[in-house]
Amino acid sequence: MYILFEMVDQRLMGPIQIKGRWLEYCIGFIPDSHTEIIAWSHLNATVLTENVAEAWMFTQGWSGQISVRAGTPQDEQLVIHESTEDLSVKEKYTLTDDDKSNCIAFMQAVMRKKLDKIYDVRLDNANLSPSKLEGESWEKQKAEAQAGGGPMLQALATTRGITEAEMVTLVINAMDSHNQKIQDLLSAKQAIEKEIKDSTTMESCWLLLHNRFNLHAPVLLLQDQGVSTAPALNL
Repeated sequence: MYILFEMVDQRLMGPIQIKGRWLEYCIGFIPDSHTEIIAWSHLNATVLTENVAEAWMFTQGWSGQISVRAGTPQDEQLVIHESTEDLSVKEKYTLTDDDKSNCIAFMQAVMRKKLDKIYDVRLDNANLSPSKLEGESWEKQKAEAQAGGGPMLQALATTRGITEAEMVTLVINAMDSHNQKIQDLLSAKQAIEKEIKDSTTMESCWLLLHNRFNLHAPVLLLQDQGVSTAPALNL
């Protein structure tokens, strides 16, 4: 089984074999016989097929070729060089159509990981309570507001010097505001997920990373595409 996860301390990875690294992510391998023995759920990993996982090495191959140095992980997978060759020797490898499609799927998986992380933080922030006490009582307040009132809302209304009906309205409005924030987050995220899905070439994946994820695309690619804007975080 191949997994994609954000880099962590080696002690947290245990015996997971690292097949490659790209950006802040590791591509790990766990033998099928050990998926229930080796701990990996704590890594919040995405499971990849073997072909997609091994396509990490092609991310710089948008032009159709990559340079492979002897003795590198790329060479270990592609087996281009003889084991006795000078480690400074590089050779060109031409990507197949399968290599390109697998690399696109890999880059899409990375973008989804990045997107999930950012929107999970935004969701956590949207769910923050003003205080622990307020948070502990919120579910009860919501339940009573939906029922039209109750002892807690009556007590809170009395403390504030307002009617129970006014207190119910305050809670309902707060619920509606929170739900709208969640709806806006979900809509924004799904719009970017569609852009990721629609990025069906390596060039378009790189441009999306450049324009949305603040990752500088290869200079020659930008020149080829006529793009002169700086990378930006726009999620």
